Amino acid sequence: MPVTKFEKLKADFEHELTSAKNQPFFIERELKAINERISAKSNNGLGVNQHLGKPLEFSESVFDQNIISSDYPFREAFNSFLINDEFEDPSGSEEIVDQARELSRYYSYLQSKTAPIEKQSVKKDNSLTLKQKLLVISYLNEISLSNVNNSQLAKILSQVLERSEENIRKTLTYLHAGKNEVRTKNNLEKISKLFKDESFGEISEKIQQDLDKMK
Repeated sequence: MPVTKFEKLKADFEHELTSAKNQPFFIERELKAINERISAKSNNGLGVNQHLGKPLEFSESVFDQNIISSDYPFREAFNSFLINDEFEDPSGSEEIVDQARELSRYYSYLQSKTAPIEKQSVKKDNSLTLKQKLLVISYLNEISLSNVNNSQLAKILSQVLERSEENIRKTLTYLHAGKNEVRTKNNLEKISKLFKDESFGEISEKIQQDLDKMK
């Protein structure tokens, strides 16, 4: 199947969006359809309800949902492009990876159309001053974050970082795992520069150890 480019996905969607009376819902439905398909493909590769043995029902969408492949590494590449704008595993089909990249661009575009609403909501709920944010970070440093429920932690971090609680929650799932979309060589090398001062020697050494494991 030929790769459907981002430009076509965007053009088709914007054509339909102009006639939608409830545009926020229309955008959310498109995002939901992608999330549903990605989740279904990753669960069993078939988009089938494992308990009832019949096809799952998905939200309607403008884009052709058949472009989402059940083959490796579509889901991995899609998530990696969303988080890091890159995918480092060369073992998958080039066509699958290319389609995952184009769909991730489309997903980011859809998210950007909801960003003003989301940003306004975060700002409204966030009443923390700079000093209060630093206090939150200080107290979080007293506990092992790997033992904290990701949903609860995301709710706190969203107030400190002023970013989407849902996006933070999804990203947190990768922090304490092995090599993945978050713990990439590029990301580790980037943050290691922040801890070059000798007062952060322990952290710098830990990052270097994780980098060495990737060789």
